[in-house]
Amino acid sequence: MPAYNTEKFIGESIQSVIDQTYPNWELLVVDDGSTDKTAGIIRGFAARDNRVVYLFQQNGRQAKARNTAIEHSHGTLIAFLDADDLWLPEKLECQLQALEATNADVVYSNGLIIYEPGATAGRNDFAIVAGTIEGPKMLDILLLQNRIPVQSVLVREEAYRNAGPFDESPQFHGCEDYEMWIRLAASGALFHGMNEKLIKYRRHPSATTHENSGWLKPALRVGGRHID
Repeated sequence: MPAYNTEKFIGESIQSVIDQTYPNWELLVVDDGSTDKTAGIIRGFAARDNRVVYLFQQNGRQAKARNTAIEHSHGTLIAFLDADDLWLPEKLECQLQALEATNADVVYSNGLIIYEPGATAGRNDFAIVAGTIEGPKMLDILLLQNRIPVQSVLVREEAYRNAGPFDESPQFHGCEDYEMWIRLAASGALFHGMNEKLIKYRRHPSATTHENSGWLKPALRVGGRHID
């Protein structure tokens, strides 16, 4: 969980992990140089639950924070959650069942989109592609559009290592997850999309992807990088 000045939402986000029906997890929260009360909130949860781990780095943005967390992780599966979003309680349990049933490398799901005051309203769920999809087909899908919400992803650690870490280049900021999914598909990973709504994604004016201009340019750069 990358966290930068998220005192308003991060407590609820961490609690959504603690509330999981599947209990065998570790949550690594990377404080990306916050200047508000974010650090204190994280440390408070960590003091009460040793599955929550506080990590600090000088501000390096989301891709670096995700890489920092993964390098300190101990599990064979990796999941992602931003500090202003939520998992529904059955998220991990349902996805673990799907992972075992399909033998997929990457499992993702649909979710609910919550609009905070000041955010431009739109659809209330994600345009995912459901079902089990092999790498080459998923690559074609992804090169047209990112269809995978990062907050919903559960990926095998081995597949992630094979694809490599998140690209920390500034030109991909806000779309480092999209670029990672493309690399996973290109490396032959098997994907499985679930129609179940297992996450809540919060849209608010300060979110990275609130304005189209905030993600469109890096998304185009991602596509350009991987199209021959």
